Amino acid sequence: MNKVTRFIHHHRRVRHAVYQTDTNIRRSVIRSALVLLGFAALHVAAMVWLEEMALWHAIWLTMTTLTTVGYGDVSASTPAGQAATMLLMFICGITLMTFLISDYVDFRIARRERIRTGHWDWNMADHILIINSPKYNREAYFQRMIMQIRESDEYRDTPIQLLNDDFPDGLPDSLRQLGVVHTTGLASRPEDLKRAGAERASHIVVLARDEYSADS
Repeated sequence: MNKVTRFIHHHRRVRHAVYQTDTNIRRSVIRSALVLLGFAALHVAAMVWLEEMALWHAIWLTMTTLTTVGYGDVSASTPAGQAATMLLMFICGITLMTFLISDYVDFRIARRERIRTGHWDWNMADHILIINSPKYNREAYFQRMIMQIRESDEYRDTPIQLLNDDFPDGLPDSLRQLGVVHTTGLASRPEDLKRAGAERASHIVVLARDEYSADS
């Protein structure tokens, strides 16, 4: 059992070392899930063929084996059927399920981190896009600005997105509580404008960092 655990941890470290985006992790989740479903389908077929079980009983045995519940109301009785069940339990129930859960957790963490740091594609439309930020007191400035925008009935529920590179560690709570989202980037980069949905925005506000700000 210790060898299996060490193998799993080593495999996870190797796999995680090459993961750079949440897209890769999502693909791995889907791949692991498909492999798991494939093994489950093979076990169901084996129980129907080797144990002459009804289809539902074979599915029930497969599910209880995968989840390691093992009620014992249905079980394999032939050596071949028992061997197939053991393989399912060790290959899928322990190893693949561990990989699947690990990849799903990694995907959630990667997604949350990309949202927090402003690297998530919000795919917004009809929103207010505020480009750049003032050089000083930007949190207080945005808080007051957005609260004033929300005072208008027309914009009370309009999504608001900020495009700048001044919040690399995420938006302050005071802004997130106002329903603001953030994209880290610069207006001088077309790919950042596209990620912020500039072409789909209903209004665009361009701020100058100061009177010498060339990009504004």
